[in-house]
Amino acid sequence: RDNGDNFASNIYFDRDEDLNLLNQTTRIDNEDEQGKNYEIDLSYEKTFQEKGRKWTIDGKYIARTDRERSEITEASTNNPFDTLFQRVFNDENQSRWLFQTDYVHPFSKNVNFETGFRANLRDIRNNYAVEQLENENWEVLDEFDDSLQYVENVIAAYVQAGHQVDWFSYQLGLRMEHTLIETEAASEGIRNTKNYVDFFPSVFLSFDAGKGNTFQISYSRRLSR
Repeated sequence: RDNGDNFASNIYFDRDEDLNLLNQTTRIDNEDEQGKNYEIDLSYEKTFQEKGRKWTIDGKYIARTDRERSEITEASTNNPFDTLFQRVFNDENQSRWLFQTDYVHPFSKNVNFETGFRANLRDIRNNYAVEQLENENWEVLDEFDDSLQYVENVIAAYVQAGHQVDWFSYQLGLRMEHTLIETEAASEGIRNTKNYVDFFPSVFLSFDAGKGNTFQISYSRRLSR
């Protein structure tokens, strides 16, 4: 749980070309913020009689909620009786599911095989609104009223195999990812979707030159989001 109060005071000076003061505006922002975090982890591992052979399952759930409320007052020296009052509401809820399973099977001392599956599911929702006091009534400012949802689901599967022969060893791998990304701005009626499949090969080569010297060559493709 995260709770906190933030206070900010900003003063703006309007001057002419000769730097004479024309107006002074003071804007005060008093914010109350509350947040909660939840996390659940589950793990399972199965071992076999064969050395190095195992099967693992991992699951995780993460959730966070943030609630922010601000009261804003703005007044100027030129119009001391025309004070601006605003309220800001910002609610953010995000959740993440992570599931992963891996299986390792050594066929012999020098031959190893591994495969696995991974799912990473994210959901972020953000509601934002600003109200302004007009004639003793709070009215929502349409240009600052929005609800945004962001969904990112990445599902991946991989296989890799390694083999060592005397002075030379190699490991080959391939990972496939299916990605679905959706964004939606409710107030504007805008929705975007990205749905694609991608492949990520990897190659690792190792050469034992003797006398404690080893040369390695590797290639892999990665994606940074």
